[in-house]
Amino acid sequence: FRTVAVALAAGAAVALAHAGAAPLGDLLASWSDHGFRSGVTPVELQGRVLDLEVLPEGRVALLVRLKRVTIPGRPPYRMRVTRSIVARLTAPLPDCPAGPFPGPGDLVDMTARLGPPRNFRNPGAFDYVAHLRARHIDLVGSVKSARLVQVLPGRRSAIHGLLPKTRRAIVAALGRAAGPGEETTVSFLSALLVGERDDLPAGFEETLIRAGVYHIVALSGFNVALVAGLVSIVLRLLPLPPRARRCLLGLAVLAYWAVARASGSIARAGLMALVYLLGAILARRVSGIGSMASASVILLCAAPGWIRDAGFQLSLAATLGILVVASSVGGRPSPGPLPAGHGARPAWAEAAAGWLASSLRVSAAALAGTALVSAHHFQALTPIALVANLFAVPLAGALLLLALLVCALEAFWHTAAGLLLGVCGVLVALLERLCAFVAAAKWCSFHVVPPPLPLVLLGLVAVAGVGLG
Repeated sequence: FRTVAVALAAGAAVALAHAGAAPLGDLLASWSDHGFRSGVTPVELQGRVLDLEVLPEGRVALLVRLKRVTIPGRPPYRMRVTRSIVARLTAPLPDCPAGPFPGPGDLVDMTARLGPPRNFRNPGAFDYVAHLRARHIDLVGSVKSARLVQVLPGRRSAIHGLLPKTRRAIVAALGRAAGPGEETTVSFLSALLVGERDDLPAGFEETLIRAGVYHIVALSGFNVALVAGLVSIVLRLLPLPPRARRCLLGLAVLAYWAVARASGSIARAGLMALVYLLGAILARRVSGIGSMASASVILLCAAPGWIRDAGFQLSLAATLGILVVASSVGGRPSPGPLPAGHGARPAWAEAAAGWLASSLRVSAAALAGTALVSAHHFQALTPIALVANLFAVPLAGALLLLALLVCALEAFWHTAAGLLLGVCGVLVALLERLCAFVAAAKWCSFHVVPPPLPLVLLGLVAVAGVGLG
């Protein structure tokens, strides 16, 4: 009881500290005193572009850290924004650009209508405010015309644009290796590798969701583990001591986390891997539960908004189920192989049976952890995921490794990169057809009444109790 009370008190103190340090409320109050109306008043902004997202219908979303604000009036109210305020501003792409369109790192002037984000009031609707808050986005707005966005020449920051440029370079390398008609393959590999899901076809996305395997393109521990495993294999070929290899592996995980599109699942997985590697470097044994708990506490202390993010919650719930349920069931002694002459199976059959049992155990454990959380956020259950994961996870793993090879080869061996991307196209088509096949049954995915949050928490406690009991 004392430990729980201390943890709750510490969490409350961190939340109060974040609430007291939040600058948005004072900023909006100051603007309102000078005639600002949220979403109505056109405001002149100057800010640094941190990232951009290409949207459908010829639009783009710019993430801008505000530097200066001018509110129209007599006289105009001008102020310098001294604290970190990030706005997500959508604007149309120019048909015939007369000048450079802004990119990450550019300092821009623009005129926009903006205000704090709001949720739809439909029961069970997507929590858009929590989604943005977890990503440190304070304001949303729109720009009427691309002509109202001007890049200030000579004011570009290379540091701010480095990570988004690297992510776009990876996507561009996949695009250069592709041939005609391979747009779906490129979009899927971009989502799988760096979390760029903007161009993923809606039909393909819906098929993955109905099959219960959309998690393969939501960057998480699966992606981090594969990238870390590949880097570890390469590092083992170098004449380095174990501690140096672990340090380099940690840097590789950190770089992958930084380059990939931000999400709660990649943040949890990346930090969890770093905590585990830090324990190995310090010659300390770190359990899976310990690294998950430490990573979660650190993330929530740094950004409490993640606690309401659906991706972060699903990532934690799946990891909890795998760590406590799959490991406990897997730890039970098996009867072992039968002696010769008593129906013994070949070695390959034993290996296949063991892989199937292990895969079903992990899939069932993850499904048990995420079922109520998914029902709470998306009002749906997908029991077919227990079967679909058996082929989706291995295919996604092979595609992730092939995508990394394509990016590595494209710069100096275009032909080989193109051939590998063709192989990826065959595997992506196979994945789509298999998902469509298992998702065709009516019972594979169905809508449910969203359970209340107390019931979700009780279910997670029950999952942990079953696994640890």
